[in-house]
Amino acid sequence: YVILMESPLASPLNLDKSTHVFFKKIFTWDDELVDNIKYFKINYAFKIPSTIIRNINKKKLCCLIVANKQSDYPGELYSERKEIIRWFESTSPSDFDLYGVGWNEYKFTGVKLVRALNRIPIAKKIMYKYFGDYYPSYRGTVKNKIDVMQQYKFAICYENIGNVSGYITEKMLDAFFAGCVPIYLGASNVEKHIPKECFIDRRNFKNNEELYSYLKAVNDSEYQEYIGKIEIFLNSDKGKKFSSNSFARTVVSEIIKD
Repeated sequence: YVILMESPLASPLNLDKSTHVFFKKIFTWDDELVDNIKYFKINYAFKIPSTIIRNINKKKLCCLIVANKQSDYPGELYSERKEIIRWFESTSPSDFDLYGVGWNEYKFTGVKLVRALNRIPIAKKIMYKYFGDYYPSYRGTVKNKIDVMQQYKFAICYENIGNVSGYITEKMLDAFFAGCVPIYLGASNVEKHIPKECFIDRRNFKNNEELYSYLKAVNDSEYQEYIGKIEIFLNSDKGKKFSSNSFARTVVSEIIKD
């Protein structure tokens, strides 16, 4: 048996079917593979609260909490994150805060020998001083995502990779638990698993300007409706499929059948 949770961007081998012959059953997020014979659907698993934070009097508009990464893998969304960061910084800096690791340091890329320099803090510090990308929206790292995210009305929740079927990670769920409305970009069939009334689909907007105009126009009543729909979803059968209990039941029940 094997559990395949990584995206093809992080682990291309996971979706290499030539390796799947070595396993009796495979548990994966990938809807395209699921046949309930050899391949079984599992989601990222969480302890789901029955109620969420319902604070509509938030003074901060939008945040992004994620590590600074890059990739040239087809469909990567790291560049989309950086694009919206720079847009906010240049257009409406007071409405956006950035958190996470790696945004205030230099990252060596290229051949393995060069990447090894990432293990030397002083080398990264010196290179960042002279050649690093400065992000004025950066507010540091966080100890608890939920504590920080609950201060904001909206959170940018872009997956590492887009246009794959069923790949929904912790990003959107963390926002839900914080009572924060996610701005989502990622799984091509996200609405199959999470109702469209629970999040803002980035695909529905032509550009960041249009998205921003929508965010600013959401009134208290509309925001409360989003939060209410999120709470309903988390307590529904669909929502419970993201629970740790559901994850465990799926894996254990298929193993004991054998």
